[in-house]
Amino acid sequence: MNNELNSLKNYKVELSEDKKNISEAINYTLEYNIKKANQNKIFFYLSSIVSIILNAAIPVIYQFNQLNIERTKLIVIIISTISAIITSISALFWLKDSWIRYRTCAETLKSECYKFNGKIGEYAGENSEREKIFIKTINDIWLGNVNKWEEIHSEKSDISSQEQNENEKRNEEPHQTIEP
Repeated sequence: MNNELNSLKNYKVELSEDKKNISEAINYTLEYNIKKANQNKIFFYLSSIVSIILNAAIPVIYQFNQLNIERTKLIVIIISTISAIITSISALFWLKDSWIRYRTCAETLKSECYKFNGKIGEYAGENSEREKIFIKTINDIWLGNVNKWEEIHSEKSDISSQEQNENEKRNEEPHQTIEP
C-alpha cells in the first residue's frame, strides 16, 4: 500500500490557481479511495481466512478430543460462534463489495488523472476547457461511486425489510405444539 501511495505523485493533478481547492479535493479523493480499498481488502481477507481456519478446525478438534465429550462440545460451540460472528461482520460491512467499489473508483480516478496530466484524448485541448472536462468527469466518477453505495445499501435495506416482514408473518401464525 505504501508503494501505491508513494506513486500518487505521478497522478497528482495541478489545476489553475483559481481551482486549487478542486485539485486538492481530487488528490485527497484518490488517496482516500486507495486507502479504503486496501483497508477493506485486508479486513475481507483476514476475516475470510480466520473463518476458514476456524471451520476447518472443528472436525479436527472433535476427532482428537473425543475422550472429554462435554469439553469438546463447548469448544466446538465457541469456535462455531466465533466463526459465525466473523462471517456476519464481514457480510454486515460488505467488505468485499466495498473493497471492489473503492478500488474501481481509485483506478478510474488514476486513469483520468494520468490522461489529464498527459494531455491525452479529451484533455488535449486548451487548458481552461480541458480543466472543465476533467472536473466534470471526476465529478461523474465520484457520483457514480456514491450512487453505487446507495444502491448497495438500499438493497441491504430491502433485504432487511423483507426478512422483518417474514418474521412478523411467522409470529402471527398460530404456533403448533408437538406432543409426545
